[in-house]
Amino acid sequence: MKFFVENVKYIICKGDLLMSKGQKNLVNAKKMQKDEFYTPLSAIENELTNYEMEFVDKTIFCNCDSIDSNFTRYFIMYFERLKIKKIICSNYNFGKPSEIVSYDGCEIKKIKIQNTSFDSDELKDIYDEADIVITNPPFSKFKKFVSFLIDLEMDFIILGNINAISYSSVFEKIVDKKIHLGFTKKDIRFVVPDDYESTSSMFKRIDDKNTILVKGVRWFTTFDINNRDYFVPLNSKSTDYFDVFDDMPEIINIDEANKMPINYCELMGVPITFLDKLNSKQFELVGQMASSAKTRTNFGYPFVNGNKKYARIIIRLRKE
Repeated sequence: MKFFVENVKYIICKGDLLMSKGQKNLVNAKKMQKDEFYTPLSAIENELTNYEMEFVDKTIFCNCDSIDSNFTRYFIMYFERLKIKKIICSNYNFGKPSEIVSYDGCEIKKIKIQNTSFDSDELKDIYDEADIVITNPPFSKFKKFVSFLIDLEMDFIILGNINAISYSSVFEKIVDKKIHLGFTKKDIRFVVPDDYESTSSMFKRIDDKNTILVKGVRWFTTFDINNRDYFVPLNSKSTDYFDVFDDMPEIINIDEANKMPINYCELMGVPITFLDKLNSKQFELVGQMASSAKTRTNFGYPFVNGNKKYARIIIRLRKE
């Protein structure tokens, strides 16, 4: 098995991306279906080392990854240390023929299939066998991908972009504490295919490979992790300092987290990136303002003095 690990072809992963810089790169990816962003092994290691107890005696399914993926490589390299039961991968090949590859610590098995889309009927038995899905799904399919896993009631650890928080199907699960943001929140430089073209300043040729730096990268997981013991310092300014939302005057708008009012226990709208700092012992997550549809957790678009703001999450300070 050592021979197999040493002969993995790529150090960069085949588990397509989802995230955001000045979000152009990924918005363009969605429009043009440029979904092949290969995840560096270091980014995978930085996050997954926090879940090792969850992997014991579990079958891991990397459902957007080939045998050459860094996700697959990670689990094969650390198979014994992690004490996992089996690793299975199926390359997301945009509905084209490919293969399912599995490794149980003793033997590699390969099965040819006609459709390796993550929702392919040919993968149904694999989902029944698997305990956790871990991958970097295609950006253009992220919303559908998460909904699919939620419907399966499948545990997952997946890469995404911070703006995915605003999807109603994702945000409702975050409010209900069924989905959580992961541990690492770093910009990632992904390798992209040789035919990938970009005029972005984030695009760079490194070691004869095309790479692009992507900001706003987050991990999303169903595992209830407690990694936010930080308490946001509160400011003593009067609430008269803040504007309110046009359609929801009971909610004040706060553009910067370091200007939070002290002892104010009413609703506040803050940038979605505040979710990184949200400590449930300090704040209650109530809802968001991200779209025109009003639902249990979405309160409409965030307009202030007639100007549309970027998406906001709605929080409330917990009373001591």
